[in-house]
Amino acid sequence: GGSEPSLPTAATVTPVRKEIQNRLSVSGPVSGTDSVDVVSNLHAEVLEIPVKEGDKVTKGQILAVLDDTDLKKEVAMAKNDYDLAVSTCAEQDRDARNGYAKAVQDLKTAQDNYNRTKVLYDSGDVPLVDLETAENEQNVYALYANMASAMQAAMGGASGMIFSTLFAGKAA
Repeated sequence: GGSEPSLPTAATVTPVRKEIQNRLSVSGPVSGTDSVDVVSNLHAEVLEIPVKEGDKVTKGQILAVLDDTDLKKEVAMAKNDYDLAVSTCAEQDRDARNGYAKAVQDLKTAQDNYNRTKVLYDSGDVPLVDLETAENEQNVYALYANMASAMQAAMGGASGMIFSTLFAGKAA
C-alpha cells in the first residue's frame, strides 16, 4: 500500500509586539580603567584629606591639605640668603667703584710725582734713577687704574675687557 507519509504537525501562535527586558544583577567592587597615584615631594604632615576613596573629584578640587610651616621657614631662609647675596653684591660693587676711584687718584699722584721729578731732573737736581723710578711708578699705577677700569666695566655688564691708557706718554 501506497499511502502517503504523514507530515508532522506543529503548534502555532499569533505574533504579538512586546518589550523584552533582560536584567542581570551582580554585586562587588567597581574600579575604573584609569587611576592616578597622588604623591608629594614635600615632607610635610597631612592636616586634612577632604575626599574619601571612591569620591568623584573635579579639576582643581583640593585633595589634601599639608602643614606648610617648614616650607614657610625654608622660603624665609631662602629670602634671607637672597637678600644677603644682593647686599654682598652691592657692597662688592661699591668696593670696586671705590677701588677704581683710588686707582685713578693714585695714578694722578704718580703722574704729578713724575712731572715734579722730571722738572728736577731737567734742572740737574736729581739723578736719572729718580726720574726712572717715578716713571716706573707712574706706569704701575696706570696699569692698576686700567685693570680697575676694566673690572668696573665688566661688573657693569660691558662685554669684553678693554685696557686703554689714561694718560699720554711712552709705553713701557
